[in-house]
Amino acid sequence: MTPATAFVSGPPSLFVARAGLMNQGTSARPERLISVNMALASKGKVKAGPLAKALKKRTGALTISFEFDKAESSTLTDIELELLSMQLRKMKVASLWTPELDSLALIANEQKGAKGDFPGPCPVIFNGGSDDVEAAVAAGATAVVVAASELEVGEAATKSGVEVIWNVQSAKEVEELVEAGVGMAFLIGEEDSESIRAAVPKDALAVLAVDAMQASQAEVAKCRELVASDCKTLLVKQALVGDEEDMQYSRFILDTLTNKASNAFRITGMTGAANGHFGTGDFGKKVEDVIEWKRIGGAGLGPDVAATAAVVGKSNMRAWAAK
Repeated sequence: MTPATAFVSGPPSLFVARAGLMNQGTSARPERLISVNMALASKGKVKAGPLAKALKKRTGALTISFEFDKAESSTLTDIELELLSMQLRKMKVASLWTPELDSLALIANEQKGAKGDFPGPCPVIFNGGSDDVEAAVAAGATAVVVAASELEVGEAATKSGVEVIWNVQSAKEVEELVEAGVGMAFLIGEEDSESIRAAVPKDALAVLAVDAMQASQAEVAKCRELVASDCKTLLVKQALVGDEEDMQYSRFILDTLTNKASNAFRITGMTGAANGHFGTGDFGKKVEDVIEWKRIGGAGLGPDVAATAAVVGKSNMRAWAAK
């Protein structure tokens, strides 16, 4: 059967092919809308956008992004979230992800205000539900994460002017998106990541997601394994939840994965996220053993660091808010 092709409104380079595809035997698969960039479809690829340039460095340098997923128990205020966003940018985090619209709007607005500064704004990516994609675009998202099966959602997001990162669960999904001409950025979880990565074109963006604060800091070992296998774009999921360990954990991950000289790290800069725990000094907390984070029932880094950060941080926060 020859697929029927129908043109739709929008940019002249886009068309929609509706194909009635057949399974083995006589049963038919549901029809799918496959969005294709006509100008590049014959080459089997779409030009990478600004997001790929931010997350995939030509030098091969490692980039690390963090997800902010506010915990129900968090007392983090809007101004504290803006401060968190600012400090993460100064730490040169590659991008910030969130599944929450309210948080997205605050983070995106704070990052936008850094235009012209150094470091400049980092991408803000929405990875929430597909029903909220349109609202996320309006709130200032740089890019949105869309399931591989939700092609029409991705098409609408692209027409709105934002980039799409496809959340893929198998190598087959990657291959279908690439064949359709829309697959240039992919989010890949920990399960079956090796086989999925093998299907991603060399010039495409593959973001490997790893869960934060795993037992015995297993996420660090997993990240190192990924880096050793030439994966240089990492996302640490739920690294930020709106508690007092947000900045401590972020600094730990950045220093541990990017500091080749030592596995130890020092808590520097504005150390803390919630309850005014933002400071500007170097508190000299050196950590070489496995950290049992408070968030998962451990002792954390100890009261000496938190207390010092709180005293310095609350004063700085008041000064910042008064500007």
